[in-house]
Amino acid sequence: MKQITVMLCTAVVFIFAVASAQAAMLRPRAEIVAPQVTLGDLFDGLDPSQASMAIAQSPAPGREVVLDAQWIDRIARAYGIHWENSAVRRQIVLARASHRLGAEAVVAELANVLAARTPGGELEIQLDNRSLEMHLPIDMAPSLQIRDLNYDPSSGRFAGTVVAPADGTPVARVPVTGRAVSMVEVPVVNRRIGRSETIGAADIDWIRVSADRAGLDVVMDAGELIGMSPRRGLAANTPVRIHDIERPIEVARGAQVTMVLETGALTISGRGRALDQGARGQVIRVINIDSNRTIEAVVTGPDTVTVAVPVNLASLP
Repeated sequence: MKQITVMLCTAVVFIFAVASAQAAMLRPRAEIVAPQVTLGDLFDGLDPSQASMAIAQSPAPGREVVLDAQWIDRIARAYGIHWENSAVRRQIVLARASHRLGAEAVVAELANVLAARTPGGELEIQLDNRSLEMHLPIDMAPSLQIRDLNYDPSSGRFAGTVVAPADGTPVARVPVTGRAVSMVEVPVVNRRIGRSETIGAADIDWIRVSADRAGLDVVMDAGELIGMSPRRGLAANTPVRIHDIERPIEVARGAQVTMVLETGALTISGRGRALDQGARGQVIRVINIDSNRTIEAVVTGPDTVTVAVPVNLASLP
């Protein structure tokens, strides 16, 4: 009887062992937080004591590895794990969780450091390696520091080293190079402006451009645009150069104009024909229609000119 009881107990233990073994299922992917990989990271269905067994080093933070069938079978046999594979899964991806510090974080820190070296100037940081990134363990505060930074203000080039975290022993260290560009704001038109149009205050926006792109001939004051007309069409959101604009033409060549002569309290007007086109304030040649004499006059309004120099009153009707 005692022998039968022992056999029954042994059978029960065996059945539970088989059931437990059959319950182990390989995960398709595991995200690892700790520095070591455990059996529980690989398989579902293990008892807690077995699941907590460390079996390998974790990948570096932010990295992942693929474990193939041979590696999985070797681990399973070593720890007595019978795992089901109903999905015909023969590999597992292990990914190490991390805090990512990308190029945007590096640019922000570089801007802070370089701002102290270029007071009053706004800089745009351009990294040579725009995909630069570092990863820190998930249990470490994400921070970085720029060390050994060399900066040439004349060219804007810089070179240094990014270390993370900012305090303590660095876990990650990456070289960084690039260019810091001085930026300025310039007025631009916010829509395409045709040659016959006049630029108004509502047509103006501001954009940031590199100082070297602005140059000496770029309009920097919005007041210098308002009331002007393009010599050719102006594209939207593009810096405007001084020679791209002019005062609107108020007298066309060949147009009939009103000639005005003011001398003291006396104002005399007459009819003329413009030999030149002109904007307000420009001096053009005009033929007096009645006397057929050519005189010089200043454009003072649409199809209106004022005689620039005193003339014989007989030259006017």
